[in-house]
Amino acid sequence: MLSNAKMKIPLSDPIWSRLYSAYGLEDIQDVLRILREAWDTDVADDLFWESLHHQDTLYPATYAALPWILDIAPKDDIEHKVFASTVLANCEVHRNPSEYSFQGLSLTLNDHAHSWVPSKLNENDMKQLSHLQDWFGAQRQSLSKMCLDAIPGRDPDTILYLLYGPLETLGAGPLGTALQFWDNGERLETILNELPSPTQDELRVGDEIAKLLSENASDISSFVSEWIAAVSEKAGLQLHQAQQMELILSSDP
Repeated sequence: MLSNAKMKIPLSDPIWSRLYSAYGLEDIQDVLRILREAWDTDVADDLFWESLHHQDTLYPATYAALPWILDIAPKDDIEHKVFASTVLANCEVHRNPSEYSFQGLSLTLNDHAHSWVPSKLNENDMKQLSHLQDWFGAQRQSLSKMCLDAIPGRDPDTILYLLYGPLETLGAGPLGTALQFWDNGERLETILNELPSPTQDELRVGDEIAKLLSENASDISSFVSEWIAAVSEKAGLQLHQAQQMELILSSDP
């Protein structure tokens, strides 16, 4: 498995002039140089939420920048962990159905032929995107654990954002959607009617999440427990406590 450090594309590599983000070619490498010299939360926030993630869309530059961000961000900085969770939550959306690639990281050259990107990625660049794809796929579990480990002591909104990515990684995306509905004030009955019934595996994940949050976010934990009970009754499913979801929640970093 490639480490974050080994996956960092040198900031002097010409490929950065072709790695586009939300507004085309934005010199992401220069912003990373600034953050490497001195971490600035305002600069980082603008990078995260304006350039690398925009309206739930990810880009090649998102994945190229992520190893750098993980390496240079202060350990106590929460925003880069929220950003990582957001990437995890959206990486499966709008995937190229003909290949195993994450959103924004297609290995089909024509998928990157956007009119708003003047310098196009080339066939040789696809090799680098393939490396990024392999690295990100291998890192999803550890990134999810990083997000979950950051939950204690956080406010409810931050906790929800830290949860969305790990839930998607664990295959419990419907619970993440249910939490978004709940956070928007929807009643449980409405949520149950809007979403498909979860599988037993998804219920097991939800049970572990409820336990994780019981001391740090009792309101969220209570909703998850109520959701589990309601959907189990509706679908006639039983949650078998003997099988615990330990892949991420109890794994070593």
